[in-house]
Amino acid sequence: MLSLDGRFDLDLDLHGTPVALTESARTPGTQTWQDRVEQKVIAGQSFLECCLEWKDELLSTQHKVWLENSQRGQEQPSEAMIIPKERDEQDAVALAEELIEILSQHGIQTYSAEEPFRSWIIPMGQPDRALIRSMLVSESWNLNSLPPAFGVTSHALTSLPSPMQEKFRRARLDLFDPGEERRPVKAAAAEGWLVDNSAVGVSLVNELLQKGIEVRWNVLDATGNEEGSFIVPSPPAQLPLDVRTPRVIRPAKVRKDQGISLQPCRIALYSDQGVDERNRVFWADSSSALSRMNFTFDAVYARDIQEGKLAEYDALLIPGGDAYEILHGWRTDLQFSKAPWELPGSSQGIGEQGVAKIREFVEQGGMYLGIGAGGGALAAKEYMRLADVSIAAHTLGKARVIIRLKKHPLTAGARPYRMQDGSVRHGVVPAIYFSESLLLTHGGPLFETGGAAESIAVYEDVDYEPWTKLLIGDPAQFRKGYSAIVYQKQGKGRVVLYGISPDFRATWLSTYRFLSNALFLAQVGSDLV
Repeated sequence: MLSLDGRFDLDLDLHGTPVALTESARTPGTQTWQDRVEQKVIAGQSFLECCLEWKDELLSTQHKVWLENSQRGQEQPSEAMIIPKERDEQDAVALAEELIEILSQHGIQTYSAEEPFRSWIIPMGQPDRALIRSMLVSESWNLNSLPPAFGVTSHALTSLPSPMQEKFRRARLDLFDPGEERRPVKAAAAEGWLVDNSAVGVSLVNELLQKGIEVRWNVLDATGNEEGSFIVPSPPAQLPLDVRTPRVIRPAKVRKDQGISLQPCRIALYSDQGVDERNRVFWADSSSALSRMNFTFDAVYARDIQEGKLAEYDALLIPGGDAYEILHGWRTDLQFSKAPWELPGSSQGIGEQGVAKIREFVEQGGMYLGIGAGGGALAAKEYMRLADVSIAAHTLGKARVIIRLKKHPLTAGARPYRMQDGSVRHGVVPAIYFSESLLLTHGGPLFETGGAAESIAVYEDVDYEPWTKLLIGDPAQFRKGYSAIVYQKQGKGRVVLYGISPDFRATWLSTYRFLSNALFLAQVGSDLV
């Protein structure tokens, strides 16, 4: 848990879903996939049978570890994590609630306090102390710490000013019941509503749009906390509220013409060679992000692109993966592609015909969104030459990077980075940089932009400790000002490229807005920027 590397099983653990990982030993090239899968099923069944047979031993071992952690917590000075509940201290209230619910799924005790400000308190002296550290402590070794990933403000108790620490230590603590605070509520009467620009808020916006309810994007004349938010100028008789939405909507006086009117975005998600098979994890990231934010989308394949079917859509999203394989088809020189692991079917990419159709789609007003070493690299000069960018480096490992944002509709709604030590960094946000060279999982282009391309976010720093060895090469490459998000007008359309992983593993919800902003931008016309 100290070096989370982006694998699905580890991220499922973070979300409260128990995972058992099985492996089968074999000599490469001597075992069929069917045989290997059967071995893994047998291993999984054997593991569960052993859990039943050794139940008493397992429970006593777990109890011993819990007892040692609790005793250690009592012997040391009181430590705790503080997560504010209210908007003046917490920008992402809905996501903070989701984080607390994940903690409760793990059986971690959480308390509520009203003073010195309304907050959740998670004492460190608990049986699962190591798990709490892995989930909540935002130190450089902890790549997937959930507060920066969710965009949630959290404080280490010891980082607060001494008078405030003392108030928290004297505060009344009530054991938190997630079911009590997450009951559905009725919407109060209001002239209009503001909806937060967050993963939860965007989900509500798309639900409203799909029901034909007017929603406007407050992206041009926004000020303060309203920047990038969404407006419901004429509230329907009944908003579709559930237990999540009360924290992302608030009544407000709004002008009927304020913001830009939105429509549902018609999205094509590329789902063919280059983002499937061994790169399927990136496709799953994009699919999961779109589904979570309530966007509807269709899977499109190389043949669909070649036949001109992109004309039916507002946006084409090509996930991370392998730009070479997207263009030319599966690589046949890799061991993963040879007997007995032959890939199903023949190697076939979008080819020059597909490139021409994508270029035509963009020139006529479509939005191209490319992520990582798949769709991001594909648009660069090294491949499709759709954008005026080249690739300075890629596949450097994994780290939490700090990117500096330019004021732009693509970054609308981004908030200052509130760090765990209490300091605030304006104009920057944390993001995930991910690739795995050992498994040929390419990712993380560092883009160099030409005159036609606009750098919307640049890599400014990397939050990294060398002993983790999660990065390959010199971390200083992230401090040279290479682009992490690129925007370019192309004919009547636009191109958006991401070097970071904005949709990483249903965990980095704070960077989802960089994807959703682009999708909303895709159907409001090119006059906005």
